[in-house]
Amino acid sequence: MDEPSTKLPASLLFMSEQLNGYNKNRFRLEPLSAQQATAGRIITVNLPENALLDMNSFRFHFEMDAGHNSNASCVGLIPQNADAIIGNLEVYVNGIQVQQSTQEYNTLAHTLRLGGWNQDCERTKGRLVNHAALFSAVADDNAFDSSANGNGETANLVIDQWAGFLNQLSTSYLPTDLIGQIQIRITLAPNSILSGCSSARAANAINTTESTTPPTYQLDNMYFTVDSIVVGDAYNQLLRNQLAHSTLPLNYNEYYSFTLPAQANTNFTNRFSLSSGSIDKILAINRANVYSTFGQATTLTPSTTFISPLGAIGNVITGKYFKLESFKETDERDSQDGTLRYQFNVNNVQYPMYEARNSEAMADVAFCNDKHGMDSKGILVSSPTAFCRGQAVYMLQLNHPGLGLKCLSGYNSRGINSSISFTMKGIVNTSKDNTCFVQTTAQMRIGQGKQLSVSF
Repeated sequence: MDEPSTKLPASLLFMSEQLNGYNKNRFRLEPLSAQQATAGRIITVNLPENALLDMNSFRFHFEMDAGHNSNASCVGLIPQNADAIIGNLEVYVNGIQVQQSTQEYNTLAHTLRLGGWNQDCERTKGRLVNHAALFSAVADDNAFDSSANGNGETANLVIDQWAGFLNQLSTSYLPTDLIGQIQIRITLAPNSILSGCSSARAANAINTTESTTPPTYQLDNMYFTVDSIVVGDAYNQLLRNQLAHSTLPLNYNEYYSFTLPAQANTNFTNRFSLSSGSIDKILAINRANVYSTFGQATTLTPSTTFISPLGAIGNVITGKYFKLESFKETDERDSQDGTLRYQFNVNNVQYPMYEARNSEAMADVAFCNDKHGMDSKGILVSSPTAFCRGQAVYMLQLNHPGLGLKCLSGYNSRGINSSISFTMKGIVNTSKDNTCFVQTTAQMRIGQGKQLSVSF
């Protein structure tokens, strides 16, 4: 028999390595459009060519004025999270569209963040640069510019997280000398993403009635930044040697949305079809049918008074546009499952095999984001009340957890137009929209001469 091998832990080893020929710099990129933009405008930017780009460093910087059209009774508040301004996001590589124009990119990003982010990140870096809390403005009078029209909230913001091709890649670095130019088109979201508070700026005045004249927003001084690195000739030679014999595969997340509008019954079924080489997850959300009209923000706590930002566990207010409700029966407590039931169906196979309860959806927000066990970093949803009132996400995971984007492990329906549905029962009969976001893994194959092919 072989002798057992001896292995020393890394913490006991003395080791020194060196990466030769490494260099790094940052580029500032100006948008192709004007430096000023309002709702509905398209902002286009081209990333540097003939460079090795660190896509985790890609950022969008801008100044936002949410009181551009405010009045004496209601001034505008910037929504939670800076990426709320993005209505649609398209990405083109060498003229080929690799990321589709997903409807309501901002809602998708918000939904993914509820389980993907954690409280530490939201309460530190998120509030430092991303405006991760809606109530920050009423807590800090300096957020209102006295020289601005209407005295609405103003801020310098940064978007540094992206859903899809820009961040969710099997590699963090893109060689644009091999794939060609990357162009990004951002369509700004409607003005209804804003919330409002009275001109007195009292904390409890954030609940502004829908009859108030809606404020509008404006972006100024927009620019993008991205880091480029140089790693020496060995890396470039390695890629070219592989290209000489085959293509370079690149996996990334792609998203599709399917909306069932104006459902006023106590049950509904959102049916849609999709063909993909890897269907990874389905995220179902419900919003009031009038979510896209300006209206009052909602508290996520059972208290009738607002909690201090420093004393709250997570955000305590959410804007109307991003209010994701469970729509449980009104006589049921938020902490009780009650009559609500839900179930997914993929090609006539039920997921789960029984009608699930609301508490199972709460548990799945962490489980479907691979956040379980003693060392988990946690999620943003921090109470049953917060979940039911404005952070309700019903999830189905179809890929194998923990494998990352380098492995296609989701449900393979390529060549088959798979029928998928999401059903809810035992809910209130108010008018509501249901949207299902489907996360898939697409693959781009890079060939010689900047030839690209994408399989979704």
